[in-house]
Amino acid sequence: GWSRHDMYTLGPSDVSGGYETWINQADPWDKEPYDITTPDSRISVPMTPKTDGKYIEYRGNSPFPSSRGIWTFSNYISYRHNYPDYLGYYGDYMDAEVDLIKAEAYYRLGQFDNARAIVNQWRANGDLPPFVTNSNPDGPDMCVPQMPDGSCGDLWEAIKYEKRIENFHYGSVSEFMDDRRWGDLFTGTWLELPVPGSELLLLLMEIYTFGGNAGNGAPVSARSFSDFANDFSPEALSFKRQALDARLRDLNKRPDVVGPVR
Repeated sequence: GWSRHDMYTLGPSDVSGGYETWINQADPWDKEPYDITTPDSRISVPMTPKTDGKYIEYRGNSPFPSSRGIWTFSNYISYRHNYPDYLGYYGDYMDAEVDLIKAEAYYRLGQFDNARAIVNQWRANGDLPPFVTNSNPDGPDMCVPQMPDGSCGDLWEAIKYEKRIENFHYGSVSEFMDDRRWGDLFTGTWLELPVPGSELLLLLMEIYTFGGNAGNGAPVSARSFSDFANDFSPEALSFKRQALDARLRDLNKRPDVVGPVR
């Protein structure tokens, strides 16, 4: 169940109106997983819910606890790269990754013919019709991808859709980096990683974050850092010792450090 596709990824392929209903629920606890009807053959047999597609298998109910948030659940799992005994080919740089980066570059440069040619190549994997202009070729009832308001996604949305479908679980943080660049991250998502807390403690610097909705992140604790730096209670000393131990472990793993650091 670890490679389940979330509905934010697969939903734009749905032409039944289910995605529009699902994504516009005001209460996330009302966002229950549902069965998709799509012409994209990578996801299911075209227009046939509860069937397996070329890349994605229909699994039904999620095995995870509902306390994690049902809005993260899905009835679909990726089986495109399943191999016996988990041994098999998995490329470092996939053609789809390189091609769709080029398509995005062409689009941003206004070279739409070149962008369409690349997108259409990958849409063919899902038996989807090619883009002839920058508008979706399928009209309002059968278009893929669809937008949260039920309208048809244009060429730009198709580039993003193809990258998400073709490169699902392709590489570490690649989907995050794409969404950050496209402006598609959820509100409050961190945009960059702060220095690890143990490092900040060792350097006697304030703890900070880039996540959350309050300015640059959550507010600094009411307890000032100077208080912590001058705190020699058993609890504070234990915490500082843990931070120092973590720092020493990091140094001992570095190839440029000769001999153990104590």
